[in-house]
Amino acid sequence: LKGARLRKAVVSTQSTGIQAWFDAEIKKIGVDNCYFPMFVSQSALEREKDHIADFAPEVAWVTKSGQSELAEPIALRPTSETVMYPSYADWIRSHRDLPLQLNQWCNVVRWEFKH
Repeated sequence: LKGARLRKAVVSTQSTGIQAWFDAEIKKIGVDNCYFPMFVSQSALEREKDHIADFAPEVAWVTKSGQSELAEPIALRPTSETVMYPSYADWIRSHRDLPLQLNQWCNVVRWEFKH
C-alpha cells in the first residue's frame, strides 16, 4: 500500500524493547493497560465531530462485509478519544473512582494525503 510504513525486524525489536521498558515503568506507578476497539461506528464518530474535524477527510471507512453493504459505515479509529471518553463517563461516577490511570498500546488509522 503506497505510503504505508513498514518496519524492518531490527526496528521492530528496538521498538518492542522500548515499549516493554516503558510498560514496566508505568506499572510501578499503578497504570493499567487497557484495550479499546479498532472500529468505531459512524454514529459514535459523529458524536465527536468537533474533536475530529481537522482530520475527518482522512478517516478510513469500511462500508462492506464480503459482498454485503453494512447498515452503517464503520470507521477505522482515527483517534482513541472517540471510543475511550464514553467509557470513562460510565466508569467514573465520583471522585472515589479517581485517579483512573490507563495506558493503551494501539494503532490508529488516518489516510494523510494532499487534498
